[in-house]
Parts: sequence; structure tokens; C-alpha cells
Amino acid sequence: MSRQIVVDPFLSAFGSHLRSLRKKVGLSQEETADKAGIHVTYLSGVERGIRNPSIRNVRRLALALGVPTRELFSFDEPTS
Repeated sequence: MSRQIVVDPFLSAFGSHLRSLRKKVGLSQEETADKAGIHVTYLSGVERGIRNPSIRNVRRLALALGVPTRELFSFDEPTS
């Protein structure tokens, strides 16, 4: 039986923004996950909008990317 994943528009926008920041600083998912102390499959899920990161992991990701935590939330929120 196939399980359908429902993606929250906010999480999807957050993940897309995170991916663009990661690419901007020139890090791979593996490098970012290693620096943040999280598993690469977890990071992949966050970037795809299917994982809801804890505030602790948001902070870890910001530190790994070398950006202020608030920068991870500097994106246009979806209206739906």
C-alpha cells in the first residue's frame, strides 16, 4: 500500500529557502548535515518540506551555514 505524503506549504517554502542558502554558501547536503550534527536524510526531508525541524535543529542548521538563525526565516510565506 502506497503512503501519500502531504507537504505543508510553509515547510516546503522553508525547505526550499534552506536549500538555496546551502547552495549559496557552496555546501553539499552531506557537508551541511555533518556540520549541523544531523543525518543527511533528515536534512533532505527538511529541504523537501516533509520534515518539520525542531528549533534546536534550525539553530544547528544556521550555525552550519554561517548565517543568523533569523535568515532561515527570511522568505516569502505561502498564502495558502
